[in-house]
Amino acid sequence: MRLFLLIVLLQFSGRIEIINAQIYLGNYTSHSSAGNVVTVSADTSSLKFIFYKPDIVRVNFYPSPSTVIDSSFVVIQDTFETVNYSIHDFADRIEILTSSLQINCSKFPLRFSLQNASGELLLSEPPEGGISLNESERSVNFSMDNNDHFYGTGERGTDLDKRSESFYSYNTQVFGYSSPLETMNINVPFLANTKGYAIYFDNTFPGWFDLGDDQPDKFSYRVFGGELSFYMILSETIPGQLEKYTWLTGRQPLPPRWAFGYIQSKYGYRDETEARSIVQTMRQEEIPCDAIIIDLYWFEHMGDISWNFVNWPGPFTMMEDFLNSGIKTIVITEPYIVEYSNNFQTAYGNGYFTFNLQGQPVLISGWWSCGGCNAGLLDITNPDAQQWWWNKHPFFFGSQLAGIWTDLGEPENHPEIMNHYLGTRDKVHNIFNFLWSQLLFEEINLIRPNRRVFNLTRSGFAGSQRYGIIPWSGDVARSFSGLEVQLPMLLNMGMSGFAYHNSDIGGFCCGTTTPELYVRWMQYGAFCPITRAHGLDTQPTEPWGYGETAEEICKNFISLRYKLLPYIYTMAFENHTTGLPLARPLFFEYPDDEYLTNYSDAYMWGGSILVSPVVDEGQTSKEIYLPDGEWVDFYNDVVLHGKQTYSIETTLERLPLFIKRGSIIPMQPVMNFSDEFPVDTLTLAIYPSPGHSSYYSLYEDDGISLEYQNGSYAVTEITQAVTSGSELGININPSIGNFSGKLSDRIILSDVHHIGMSPTTVLKNGFPLIQRFSYQELRNSTDGYYYDENKKRLYVQIKASTDSLYQINASGIILDSHPSAEVLPEKIILSQNYPNPFNATTRIEFTLPSNVNREKSKVILKIYDVLGSEIATLVNGEKSAGNYEVEWNAGSLPSGIYFYQLRVADPESSPSYGQAGSGEVFVETRKMVLLK
Repeated sequence: MRLFLLIVLLQFSGRIEIINAQIYLGNYTSHSSAGNVVTVSADTSSLKFIFYKPDIVRVNFYPSPSTVIDSSFVVIQDTFETVNYSIHDFADRIEILTSSLQINCSKFPLRFSLQNASGELLLSEPPEGGISLNESERSVNFSMDNNDHFYGTGERGTDLDKRSESFYSYNTQVFGYSSPLETMNINVPFLANTKGYAIYFDNTFPGWFDLGDDQPDKFSYRVFGGELSFYMILSETIPGQLEKYTWLTGRQPLPPRWAFGYIQSKYGYRDETEARSIVQTMRQEEIPCDAIIIDLYWFEHMGDISWNFVNWPGPFTMMEDFLNSGIKTIVITEPYIVEYSNNFQTAYGNGYFTFNLQGQPVLISGWWSCGGCNAGLLDITNPDAQQWWWNKHPFFFGSQLAGIWTDLGEPENHPEIMNHYLGTRDKVHNIFNFLWSQLLFEEINLIRPNRRVFNLTRSGFAGSQRYGIIPWSGDVARSFSGLEVQLPMLLNMGMSGFAYHNSDIGGFCCGTTTPELYVRWMQYGAFCPITRAHGLDTQPTEPWGYGETAEEICKNFISLRYKLLPYIYTMAFENHTTGLPLARPLFFEYPDDEYLTNYSDAYMWGGSILVSPVVDEGQTSKEIYLPDGEWVDFYNDVVLHGKQTYSIETTLERLPLFIKRGSIIPMQPVMNFSDEFPVDTLTLAIYPSPGHSSYYSLYEDDGISLEYQNGSYAVTEITQAVTSGSELGININPSIGNFSGKLSDRIILSDVHHIGMSPTTVLKNGFPLIQRFSYQELRNSTDGYYYDENKKRLYVQIKASTDSLYQINASGIILDSHPSAEVLPEKIILSQNYPNPFNATTRIEFTLPSNVNREKSKVILKIYDVLGSEIATLVNGEKSAGNYEVEWNAGSLPSGIYFYQLRVADPESSPSYGQAGSGEVFVETRKMVLLK
């Protein structure tokens, strides 16, 4: 990977030899101001500080008076807002102050620094120089201290905190990756920083970040073309920085609501018969699903924007039939046109391909989709090519096609010889897919006014989010390591302005997806912004392809996602209005916890749910750190206290999920597809916290139109509190707003956890509700309540007008928090030793649950060689329920295979322990490798 990027960099006009040729700014000569712009000059060079808001300032570097800064492709805001600032001229410096920041420009030589309104130093150039040039290159260097932690920069599987890393900013496709990569498909030159500022470098050319890798006290950005222009954004928190950055570059519009359902895909469904069979099976198996994706086989040759009617004889009838069963259709398209395509000659003859310095079309030989033929790259920057290309689309869209999948848009094969209407390969490369997304977004809006766009894509750039793209993580390997790298990638993308990152559930290629891997990936995918299975058709990608057990588990998690759609959709609106991602690093909520600054093993799914996907093969328990506060195990309602690590059961059917205590989580019934019927029953899962109140604002709209942008939506505020230790209050406020399809009334079912005893009374707006004596009786009634003593849950059901206030009060309750010092699984677990292979020490862990026969169990843990001879006894005695770890030192034993065996029995069993009928409840043997 590094070798490939080095080759790319060497293509950038010999740019490796820049280190000793930097030219920095000289001494101050003058300054001036006009409107929102302050110019500070040093001989023939100058810096312009352009204020967009009191806390957002653009810095332009002009090496000479003739320098022209490119108009921005990315930034959509302008300096219309008048920003009040003051300038103070001292003998040794210039001070520029707004209500939010202070810029100090030392004069001899000209160097600048940035402070916040409190006078804290945020950013400064080192004395030897910060802003510089070297021929066509531009660089900026800043000093760095121990408080600098960097986030964002796009799609990277490396750490969340980019401190001490260095990497290229050049969109790069990687096939079959399974490890953390520094440079991938989507690069965003945006740096967020926990010190209270962010920087966006507004340049499309390939760049290089060094965030303290070369020199631990400095960080830098170097760009290999164009001019240097960057925005300094002040906010104390990274969520605040994201909000201002996405204001600057555009916010993500809401996807259609169906996009949050399950999407089934494969490379590929080869004909109409196969596609119909998939949809039919999905409905027969009653697996919720909202869309199917058709890969390359819908056309005959890449570059054809027309159906292959041999294999797809009735595509529009097929799509209509799919719609009637609740399934939307999405098809793939690419910007490459092969020579066999019926569009090739027109593109070639009219100059719609990229071209060389002589103006001749550049063709790529040996193209992979056509057995080695030639292919041309459409010049998406050419207005004539754009219009010609788009005019091919409306027919194959028809009224039935629901979405588009844009692939290979890095562009995947983009040699330096290629030039574009807008400039060189280097200038266009990173924004190629950005411009393609813009074209589709704007043109689809013309042929389908007032409808939302779905564009699944593999590449992008800063600002691409405003064109509604759904980015996925490319061609990942079918492996647990491929799954593991998705977690930091998801969070890094969220901190770069992209809230809808997702991956190929099960993996795309280069390995074998086992049932375990498929289940674990599906569990993770169910708590991703988009849930979509995909992969090469050398093996199944559908849930029923991995056996009945895997199918049932996957179906349960897909169903859980559908239950959570009101919660997820509200998160989507929050992203649209604030830029806050759906999946959030834990430090967003807990910025003072230093342990979380680089923690990606778990994340917040919205504000209330903590998710910790299982990404290791054979893992039956997982160490999970819970932040400050109280956390409720989703499966058993056990309350855990934060700021500590727990060993959590992770048997195949369990994805570790925790609810922040005090949360309100809205849910809906499971449906075959997201809009199968109106959400006429809304369940409120309530997890009350003693002495605390909580609040939730539920967002709803029609799910398909753009009317929400004009205020056509409804918000319902819900609160809950437990007072005086025995009074529960739930307020459901009148919904504010309106939209097409809004329900006038609905059933609201409050599911209140941790209620230790049945309430003495339950009131609705001051009037008593009838107690019901089973959950089913309650659901068959209009109003009432039911207390489940086994689950310690109170269910209150009311029929409610959506525009009315409802107050529910339950008296005489006691909160039962199910306290537990540790969470133990429901069965005995013997874990794989670690490390394995080992030299010469390894650790063996096992867990005893509290339900094994008696209070204590007799436990024996022994080591054997390959001949079955006993080597060592590590444990022999009675043990209580708990987690245990035993260390074994193999000493002078030779390398080879050894076995460890755990036996657990009733302590009162006969002396013939280990024999049949002796009272044993568990025996398991595992293999380990000693390698010296």
